[in-house]
Amino acid sequence: MSEFKTSLVCDRFAFSARLLTSVGHYNTNHTFEGLALPILPEGGREQLNEMLLQDAKDHVVVIDGMHHGNYAVFGKQEAASARAGGARAVIVLGHVAHAAALQKDLLPIMARSTNPRLISATGGSARLRAVEAECGMITREDYIIGDSDGAVLVEHQIYQQKMRLK
Repeated sequence: MSEFKTSLVCDRFAFSARLLTSVGHYNTNHTFEGLALPILPEGGREQLNEMLLQDAKDHVVVIDGMHHGNYAVFGKQEAASARAGGARAVIVLGHVAHAAALQKDLLPIMARSTNPRLISATGGSARLRAVEAECGMITREDYIIGDSDGAVLVEHQIYQQKMRLK
């Protein structure tokens, strides 16, 4: 994969390409692509970790944590679950914790910011559902490509008309 595939995708897909501008990389592994798996966690991280282990295989996981205010929804435990579950990358729309540990992780991780306060490790729920970002709704129909320039989304049916899905 080219180091700047996001630029190529923007050029090829014009208005069908949506940039995810509010997130930045939390480690040095920036290259990824795959179908989106949007998740909305509520209250605690227990079920989020179960979903990361069971449902993340070959997906770019997008976690909506914006409704948790100044609390992080993703930390080193969730990174381990996502890696063990076979996720291709994780994008957190919200805060992450354990930034130093995430920097060493081999799994590409992007997020809006960091905060040491995590929501509860126990309890809570998590649902697969579309999540809202500045680029519009992110659904399971989206294909996400990430590199050093950031992340871009294209509906996977449109994407596969011009480029090969991985």
